[in-house]
Amino acid sequence: MAVFKVPSDLRIVKKTSFKILSYLKDLNLDEYTLFRIALSTEEALINAITYGNKSNRKLPVQIKVIKSPDQVEITIKDQGEGFNYKNLPDPTEDDNLPLPCGRGLFIIKKLMDKVSFSDNGSCIKMVKNLKKGRTSMQIKERKVGDITVLEFDGEIDLDSSPEMRKKFDELIKNNIIKIIINFKNVSYIDSSGLATIIEMLQRLKKIQGELRMSNLPQKIKNLFEITKIDKLFQMYLTEEEALNNF
Repeated sequence: MAVFKVPSDLRIVKKTSFKILSYLKDLNLDEYTLFRIALSTEEALINAITYGNKSNRKLPVQIKVIKSPDQVEITIKDQGEGFNYKNLPDPTEDDNLPLPCGRGLFIIKKLMDKVSFSDNGSCIKMVKNLKKGRTSMQIKERKVGDITVLEFDGEIDLDSSPEMRKKFDELIKNNIIKIIINFKNVSYIDSSGLATIIEMLQRLKKIQGELRMSNLPQKIKNLFEITKIDKLFQMYLTEEEALNNF
């Protein structure tokens, strides 16, 4: 366990986050997990300094970090009176978009696996579960005539991309060149996952193959559109549509 006591000064936020990541170095966490932990820590620390201690440099913020092979637990405690954490507005609703507060906690709850409060809200505990011994994604393979459907389930990230590339290598080796990826159960995809899928598309084109996508959740589709990757692929609302258009 590591304990840090820092002054209520926003200038120490990044430095403190770096110290915590250094303490977690021996866990050999992937880039995506480190990003989630760092951003959540920084948002919670900013809240503690700004709203809890009212930026009073004489008031410290205490941070406790407990690590294990299975999870990382970070507790941040300020000296404030707390707040009503049981009735927080949703910052993504139209009426709340202009409001300056609430986004930090919204981000924390999205990035961490468990978030709880104590001491009337002046203490926040954040837990990130660590995946060990398996990838964060499962791949199911089905045949529909001469078309292979791959169902991805979970997160396509730095950890699971090698498993996905291995599956693609296996298909091409077996001369399978008509492939549909069903994204229905994909909860996240990062740059390494995108790169692997683009690589597969390029390899298939060289052997007159085709790669199509279906059932993309809106947040995944938005990412494809923002990065302009949607221009590279044929995307369909349903797997049936993708099959019918081969």
